[in-house]
Amino acid sequence: MFVKKIVLALLGLNILVNSVFNSFNVINSDTVWSYLLLPHFFKDMVYLASDTFILHYPISFLLIKFIGLNSTLVFVDTFALVVLTLVGWLAFYFYFLKKYISVIKLIYILPAFIFINFSQTFYQMISIPSLRNIEFAIALLLLIYFDNLLLLNRRILLKLGVFLIMLLLFISDPYFIYVFAAPLLLIMLIRARKNLRYWNVIGLLFTTIVANTAIRSLLNKTQHFLLHGVNNGHIVFPSKIASNIDLTIKGILNIFDSYPNLHLLSFLSLSLFLLGVYGLYIMFKKGLGDKKNIALLLLPLCFVFTILAYLTSGQPTDLATSRYLIFIVFLLPFGVCYAISKFSSKYARTTIILVLTILSLANFIQMYFVFKSANNSQQYEENQLIIKIVQQYGVRYGYTSYWNSGINTFLSGNVSQFIQVGCINNRIQPHKWLASESWFDKNTHKGKTFLLIDFEGSRTPELKGCDLNDVTEQFGKPAQIVPIPYAGENISLVIFNYNIAEEF
Repeated sequence: MFVKKIVLALLGLNILVNSVFNSFNVINSDTVWSYLLLPHFFKDMVYLASDTFILHYPISFLLIKFIGLNSTLVFVDTFALVVLTLVGWLAFYFYFLKKYISVIKLIYILPAFIFINFSQTFYQMISIPSLRNIEFAIALLLLIYFDNLLLLNRRILLKLGVFLIMLLLFISDPYFIYVFAAPLLLIMLIRARKNLRYWNVIGLLFTTIVANTAIRSLLNKTQHFLLHGVNNGHIVFPSKIASNIDLTIKGILNIFDSYPNLHLLSFLSLSLFLLGVYGLYIMFKKGLGDKKNIALLLLPLCFVFTILAYLTSGQPTDLATSRYLIFIVFLLPFGVCYAISKFSSKYARTTIILVLTILSLANFIQMYFVFKSANNSQQYEENQLIIKIVQQYGVRYGYTSYWNSGINTFLSGNVSQFIQVGCINNRIQPHKWLASESWFDKNTHKGKTFLLIDFEGSRTPELKGCDLNDVTEQFGKPAQIVPIPYAGENISLVIFNYNIAEEF
């Protein structure tokens, strides 16, 4: 018991320290907009529109819709999600250990929980309040329910509760229909031939998926909601499969910091990744003979379906899209634990645990340098230069490309506001992804505005296609054009004496 307490204490310290480090490591607009804490720190900005909602997390949406956008509410809601994420993952972790690994071996398996240290991605998903992390925890909590099929013949209220939770999950993110519902449905269909009890699950899943489709369709028709689905979810042509395979391999190595570059930590991370995959494999073989429980089958199949959904879709475009593989980060620790539990030698288990501990300590050092780099290096030098020049010319409200908007607004402490726009048919138009309608309302800001644009297109790719003539034709002659030189290139600060939103 003493060893278990020590391990849990180290785990808690790890999460606390890495949470602090990660909270300073802002990467880009996509990351900035996903943090629910922003309205708490930037109280004068509304990140959810009054008339068009990005319905990504229904519980947060319902709170805001019926109670109002309140900074304290969002602050409490955000940390409630972080706690629920951690509780959900831990609940399934200990459920899995108790049910599928003997209690005697538990003391040897528990340190394998330090597995998460070899992937900073796990910490970022667990410790930073974002919109998707809670969904993984909900999926694992649902798995506990489905793993005990005897419950399915009783308690109508329990079934109704599970139905509603799944419905919220699928409406929040159709991604989970592919990576969670599909493998679960496959298992149920295979086993339903010999046990009619499994039709309960099949009916529940089909009902939830159909209800999700109907509700999304109805809400979108009202024009008061914007429910996004899985972008580029189409099946790709064979010609792109080779590219997808390459991006899948690189993406997996990326999210586990496991590039085989002869670096010791990279080699250890890659070894643990392979150990996790091996554990899922032997778990699957064991699950084939287990007629009562489904976790041993479902965890490996969720892993496979996550990769297949990515591999065969239009999602893979660059290394950044490897985020769609993140579900496997939540699955592999169970594979590692299961693999270690099958080692007959106590010395083999001890060796693996020692390696995990070394990785844990190394991760502290690595995260320190990430923290130091994010705050003291030249990482945001260009952003700071842009912000400085914008403020020098007395304009605080303006427009630029998506990837230059959120990060500059954030780094300026909301003193300067950069609103996202794109170039459509040679005209500057609002880019409404993760945006408020009010940002593009001509009455939101009176006075001077700016357009931050690279007319060559490389620094502001979403604005490529709109040259100076197009901008002048749409908005009139600029009051001033200020070149901002950086790294041998120019990005232009085009200043107007009025809010150019009038011409959108």
